[in-house]
Amino acid sequence: RAAEPRLAGAGADALAKIAAVLPVDMREMIDSAALFVGPKRRDEDKADVSAIRKAIRLERVLELHYGDEQGRISRRRVWPFALGYFEHVRVLMAWCELRQDFRHFRTDRIIDMALHEVRYPRRRTVLLKEWRETQDVPIES
Repeated sequence: RAAEPRLAGAGADALAKIAAVLPVDMREMIDSAALFVGPKRRDEDKADVSAIRKAIRLERVLELHYGDEQGRISRRRVWPFALGYFEHVRVLMAWCELRQDFRHFRTDRIIDMALHEVRYPRRRTVLLKEWRETQDVPIES
C-alpha cells in the first residue's frame, strides 16, 4: 500500500491470489496478521517511480535534475541499482558519475529525469554488492 499505485495494485492482486489457494486456517492467519502498513507518505513523488524501476531493471543511465534539502538544484548522471521504500520517503540508490561514489536520492526531490538508452558499464548486481559492503548493509537471510 505504500508503493506507487501500479505496484501497490499488483501486490494486492498477488496477495489475493495467494490467499485464494491457501487452506482455510492459513487464510485466517493472513486476515489476523499483526503486520500493518502506516499512513500514506506525506511527500508525493515528482519522479515517475515506474520509470526508475525500468532503468534499474534495464541497467540504464538516468539523468536527474535534483533539488537538495536547501533547494539547490544539480544535474546528475547516475547508474540506478535499487529503490528503498521507507515510511515517508522513497530513496533511489545509485552510482553518481559526478561524485564517483554511491549516492542516495529521495524520489520526492527529483525534479525531472531522463532515461538514456546507454547501459551503464557495470552490472546492477555488482553495484548492489559493493553498495552493501560500503554501507555495511547485511544481506537478508
